[in-house]
Amino acid sequence: MAPTTTTIIGNLTSDPDLKHFEKSASDKGRLRVAVNRRVKDRNDNWIDADPLYINIELWGSLAVNAKQSLIKGMPIIATGTLVTQAWEDKEGNNRQQVLLKGSHVGLDLTRYVIGSKRSDQAEKNSVGVEVPEPVIDRSLYNDFYTDQGDSVSGVAADPGQDSGDQLPADTGADAAASANQGEKVPF
Repeated sequence: MAPTTTTIIGNLTSDPDLKHFEKSASDKGRLRVAVNRRVKDRNDNWIDADPLYINIELWGSLAVNAKQSLIKGMPIIATGTLVTQAWEDKEGNNRQQVLLKGSHVGLDLTRYVIGSKRSDQAEKNSVGVEVPEPVIDRSLYNDFYTDQGDSVSGVAADPGQDSGDQLPADTGADAAASANQGEKVPF
């Protein structure tokens, strides 16, 4: 059975997270998005209902471009496949979460005007707004992993977890799995 594509529209709850793995020369990103349903209350006023917070996993240039282009609070539209990720926490309890393995991410243009740029082309958009430089340096990454799987900057706590439980730190298997974007390990 083919995976079903899902679209999520919501606001970023934090700046995008980005990690790099030297051994596989791959980049992994994570977005955390808040999604609400708009409904009218008894007084005929619009209110937000049924909040949903979901992590979006990104790989490769999509992860890097999201880090360079998006910040906390921006409204985004993301498509991908919903999956359940399972792991064992530090106390030995089985944990799981649903996340979106993102294939496309864009800014919701109902509230923003944007500039765009291919890696080697235009410097401004059609209305003259400068676009970010595509130059990547280590300061852009939250974590940078060496060939031995060691984190140069250290593994930070996962800011996207609502409870005190954290997903496991990246392992050498994570970097190896990043070469095949269809199968990855938890962030």
